[in-house]
Amino acid sequence: MHDILVACVHLAEVSGKIIRDLQDSQKGKVKYLNKDTGAGPVTEADLKIQRTIEHNLKELFPGITVRGEEDPSMYMKYEPLILP
Repeated sequence: MHDILVACVHLAEVSGKIIRDLQDSQKGKVKYLNKDTGAGPVTEADLKIQRTIEHNLKELFPGITVRGEEDPSMYMKYEPLILP
């Protein structure tokens, strides 16, 4: 359990930096990918981070089940932004 917690804290810290960098690079412009579906706003940063977190947890802990907020069909096209 300790190892999973350490990995999650690290991924959260790195993800926060990535999100800030993505927001800065877009100069305040946020692209909402599903604003008309009623499912709530989803940004490209949301999808990239979800993909990165899921990929890293599955690589570090094979067999783990990861369930996030976003639909995998929306984020699997992105490459993880960091690797374990």
